[in-house]
Amino acid sequence: VGGAYIGKQETFSIDFALLRDGQPFTGDGSRPEDWFGFGAEILAVADGTVVTIQEGYPEQVPLQPVTGITRPEDFGGNSIVLEIAPGVYAHYGHLQPDSITVAVGDQVTTGQVLGLLGNTGNSSGPHLHFGLIDHPDPLIGLSLPMVFDQWALQGTFDLAAYEAAVDGDPASALTLKDEPEAQVDTLQLYLDVA
Repeated sequence: VGGAYIGKQETFSIDFALLRDGQPFTGDGSRPEDWFGFGAEILAVADGTVVTIQEGYPEQVPLQPVTGITRPEDFGGNSIVLEIAPGVYAHYGHLQPDSITVAVGDQVTTGQVLGLLGNTGNSSGPHLHFGLIDHPDPLIGLSLPMVFDQWALQGTFDLAAYEAAVDGDPASALTLKDEPEAQVDTLQLYLDVA
C-alpha cells in the first residue's frame, strides 16, 4: 500500500493499514471510501508541538498509478510533524484533504485527533505512514527507533505470496496465530499483523 519516501527516514517507519477478515477494502477497492481505514482518526502519539503541516494534496485513486508527485516533498501528501521531545519528531503522512485539525505552533496532548486517514501523496491505498525522525523535515531527518507500549501480534503477511496470487486475495497471504501474542515495549516489524 505504501510508497517509499526519499531519504533515510524509512528504517523504523511503519505503514499502517486496517484489515477486516484479512481484507483492506470492500468491493473492488477503487475508491478511497472502499478501504476500511479511510477516515480513521489519526491521534497524537505523545504530547508535543505541531512544527510542520503540509496540505493541498488530493486523494489518489487507489490501486492505480500515483499522479501529481513531481517533487520529493510530495511523497507524504497531506502530513503533520510534531516535536515530541528535543530532537524527536513524529511524522504522519497521507492524511485526507482538509481534515487536519491542528495548526503550526499548537500544543497537542497524547491521543488528540490530528486529522483523518487518507490516500494522498505517494500512496496506492489508504494507510498511515508514521515514524519518528531527528529533524522536522522528513526528507532530511534520520529515522529513530521506537517502541509501542503494548500491542498484540496477530500474525504476519506474506507479501510475495500475495503478489504471486492469481486472485490477489490479501487474506490468502495472512498467517495468523492461534492466540495473539502480547507485546510490550517492542517495535512492530515489516508485515506484522497487529
